[in-house]
Amino acid sequence: LMADTITYDSTEIDEMTDQAAGHTVLGSRITRDQVRSVTFLDTLENIPSSAWDVSASGNGSVMAWATLNEGLYDLFIAGEGGVSAGATCESLFAGYSNLERIEFGEAFHTEGVESMYSMFLGCGKLEKVDVSGLDTSAVTRMNLMFAYCGSMTRLDLSTFDTARVERMNHMFYYCKNLQGLDISSFETGKVTNMKSM
Repeated sequence: LMADTITYDSTEIDEMTDQAAGHTVLGSRITRDQVRSVTFLDTLENIPSSAWDVSASGNGSVMAWATLNEGLYDLFIAGEGGVSAGATCESLFAGYSNLERIEFGEAFHTEGVESMYSMFLGCGKLEKVDVSGLDTSAVTRMNLMFAYCGSMTRLDLSTFDTARVERMNHMFYYCKNLQGLDISSFETGKVTNMKSM
């Protein structure tokens, strides 16, 4: 294992988490810490009039909307045939500190994604997430991916292809309630940093 100069201390990770929580959600006025659930859908049928365009090309191919429920928002993201993540999932759900549920189903496509750095960083109320449908075959960075997911009890990553991953440092940092972790499929031949994994 070769040395890697990218390291973090707990104060830096705390600051990153706090900053992310205050960021807005997909160009809306909703902040990340106001979202309770995220659901991906593979159809644009029956979307509400309150939906807004979140597609990269601005053509309405991916739409989002949110419904207020007991003081927090349920966020929906939809595209015909599903939603493509593009080249990166970096910090995609970072700072969603009140997030209790993410439903990817078959509607979130990660083929070609190269970075999942801090993807779920600071999802402190998320107890479980089904990531079996995520394609990680092109991913090189998984550092901080589940850091500060303090409520998570079980995590099954047995479907992850990690053959290209170079950074796994702090991947499960401060997952203090994690009791079951399946990384049976992990290949670490290209990993250069596992610090505080």
